[in-house]
Amino acid sequence: MKKKDFILIVGPPAVGKMTIGKAIADKLDYVLFHNHHSIELSIQLFEWGTPGFKKINEGIRALVFETAAKNQDIKGIIFTLVMAFELDDDWNYIEKIIKTFDSSEWNFQVLELESNLDIRLDRNKTPFRLSQKASKRNLDKSEENLKSMGTKYRLNSNEQDPINQYKWLKINNTNLSPDEVAIQTIAKFSLH
Repeated sequence: MKKKDFILIVGPPAVGKMTIGKAIADKLDYVLFHNHHSIELSIQLFEWGTPGFKKINEGIRALVFETAAKNQDIKGIIFTLVMAFELDDDWNYIEKIIKTFDSSEWNFQVLELESNLDIRLDRNKTPFRLSQKASKRNLDKSEENLKSMGTKYRLNSNEQDPINQYKWLKINNTNLSPDEVAIQTIAKFSLH
């Protein structure tokens, strides 16, 4: 039996995780579960970062992962995440996701995207992003958050990170279309 694929797409805000995830999902008939699927519901109920927000956000994600891991009809699932590479909690979260998906049935791959700030500021305003992420529609606040996250956290990997223990592909997509990145990713991970 062919293994199913779990693709985690990481990178800074507005780097193109959701758009590229959709391009891959469309080509392979995979399910795209982007991080704002859970964030948008959670933020309607509780203020960002509060214990209530975290419990709902994490609970939705855990339920989706547990259900998908046991679903025979899903060929693959793609999840997007902004990761602070210097935080052990974020690395532990990746391990928690992996444990949910039985390695005898699922392949786990990571696509890391990087792009310069000016490009990400432009992408922050795209109609597709704003249609999927209501919390990003206040552009001034969204832009401020985008800039400040890069000063607070390291949002891309470096040589010290333990990326070699995973199937990991890092792409600078500053000058690449979502389809170009999707094609590279599908080829690198031998996805079907």
